[in-house]
Amino acid sequence: ADAEDEDGGHGRTLITNEYWQSDYRKPQNYTGLGVLAETHRTRVNATVVGRGEDTCNTRASSFTLRLEHGGGAYAAVGVRVSLFTSHVASRVAEKEENTDGGCIQESRILPFFASDSYFALLPGETRQVDIATSSSSSISGGQPLFVEVDGLNVYPTRTRLC
Repeated sequence: ADAEDEDGGHGRTLITNEYWQSDYRKPQNYTGLGVLAETHRTRVNATVVGRGEDTCNTRASSFTLRLEHGGGAYAAVGVRVSLFTSHVASRVAEKEENTDGGCIQESRILPFFASDSYFALLPGETRQVDIATSSSSSISGGQPLFVEVDGLNVYPTRTRLC
């Protein structure tokens, strides 16, 4: 169901809601979602289509992503985006070793803002999502930034932003 702006928004969609239709004889039966996650996995591809000024050199960064259903017959359900940064740590960390002898340490970036998250993509569908970090985000300039896209039945994938 879509809600559109009636006040000169030129037919712009303000919000889209997806609904799970359960068996009418068993209201609120969501067991099908569990089967979907286990058996009907799909991919969502992320492409950077826009960057803010001075992005990746400051704590505040902004990007525009195009998220595209990766093919297959099933909808991608519960698609969400997360931001991560990684840097070489001098002491032992959780992730893989770097060739310099240090370890690569990952950090989730918080807070960050997304124009849309936790949505469904039908086969062949794309959606544009704007993401931004604030000056209070847990990153420092020059660190590699990654966006991770995952979901209920979506294989997690990462795309380097900078």
